[in-house]
Amino acid sequence: MFVRRSPPATRESSLSGRRRYDPVPICDNVTIVTRDEWAARAPKVVDRMGTPVSVVIIHHATSGECADQDRCAREVRGLQNYFMDMKGMPR
Repeated sequence: MFVRRSPPATRESSLSGRRRYDPVPICDNVTIVTRDEWAARAPKVVDRMGTPVSVVIIHHATSGECADQDRCAREVRGLQNYFMDMKGMPR
């Protein structure tokens, strides 16, 4: 799954008057794209976890910019290929 979002919101700081990024995400413009929709490769290993989980870790990786779902899907597939093929990660 990948999440596509518009640029982060900005607001005026009450102390300095300068613009800054709001650390609280605004979720009204989020598109959730499933693994099928971005044509993900099948994982080499599947680990099932009990639910509810107590901790969630989000791994951030950078890639090129994308403005539409096709381009974003290509970027995510490139990241998946890198991590699975070059780094030996199973997913």
